[in-house]
Amino acid sequence: MDLKIIACISSNSGLGKNNGELLFHIKEDLQRFKEITSENGSIVIMGRKTFDSIVKLTGGALKDRINVVLTRDENYESKYGELAYNSVDRIINHHKTMVDSDKKIFVIGGEEIYNIMLPFASEAILTIVNKHVEEADAFYPIDLQDSLGFVPIEQSEDFYSDKYECYYKFVRYVRDESKQQLS
Repeated sequence: MDLKIIACISSNSGLGKNNGELLFHIKEDLQRFKEITSENGSIVIMGRKTFDSIVKLTGGALKDRINVVLTRDENYESKYGELAYNSVDRIINHHKTMVDSDKKIFVIGGEEIYNIMLPFASEAILTIVNKHVEEADAFYPIDLQDSLGFVPIEQSEDFYSDKYECYYKFVRYVRDESKQQLS
């Protein structure tokens, strides 16, 4: 299973605020996110709070993708065609038995889901916004990513966001095989 992480983070690793609200709505980043995660009907894995925030923004699940919600709520009922699971093992085992298991899998948040799924990932695709956000209350586990041996292999030029008055860049990380064997 080839699992990829995708996130947009502030310079202090902030992901969100107010229980699921994104810190940044950068048009180019959101377009890139859609392009990357929509390819061939990819699978997107997220927590319930992240899914709720997507529903609030879009009125439903992410289109052209298989939406998977990881939740502790054993009574969770799907309302928008999303699949719900209560354990990582169930997600992994279900993917292994799917006929179309060649689909790409992206973990799209939030903080707790990144912490749980990062050890299973082979790649992290981050948008890093050069702005410290004090009101952030959810954070990306950058220290865990580093300890797992992820190294940057690709980085874009710096782009400027007029809306947030700061620069941002796209960085792609992969796990260093020599460190992966040690963990």
